[in-house]
Amino acid sequence: MLPVIHPLKPRDSNEHSKTATPLELFFDLVSVIVIAAAAAGLHHAISEAHTAQGIITFVMAFFAIWWAWMNYTWFASAYDNDDTLFRLLTILIMSGSLTMVAGIGPMFKSFDLKLVAIGYAVMRIVMIALWLRAAKNDSDRRSTLSPMQLVFALIFNLVCLPINIIAHQLIFKSNNQFVVTQH
Repeated sequence: MLPVIHPLKPRDSNEHSKTATPLELFFDLVSVIVIAAAAAGLHHAISEAHTAQGIITFVMAFFAIWWAWMNYTWFASAYDNDDTLFRLLTILIMSGSLTMVAGIGPMFKSFDLKLVAIGYAVMRIVMIALWLRAAKNDSDRRSTLSPMQLVFALIFNLVCLPINIIAHQLIFKSNNQFVVTQH
């Protein structure tokens, strides 16, 4: 039986190799599902002659899932812990990914970002918790880990999301110009 909580410590840098756990592979698969949903939205946008809008929306969706996936992968490579709390938090991050999947269709159809933003927020908040958990037990990197999470949160919340929304509103002045039918 796995212990509920272990101290989260950095991986041994002298370790030759580490294989991905089944949970990490499942996390990758869930991320691929989001990308596939965004690719399907792009396909439908192009087939309906909304190529520019489709590309911009795809890039926004891809950036959100890629950024969250990359941060989790970086974390899982740097910190080796397979306790119950880590597994539960990973599953919670995957639920954020699946929430994003549910929001991809509305995002392409009418630029409704609610579900994508909620899913992304879940993923980022849980990742911030994981990084702060790592900082608690990694005294050598603590001074970097805690401010790094604040910077990640500020970059997305104060810069990236508003820029995407403003750019989209400038390019697509009305929702009527951005309607893609799903086949």
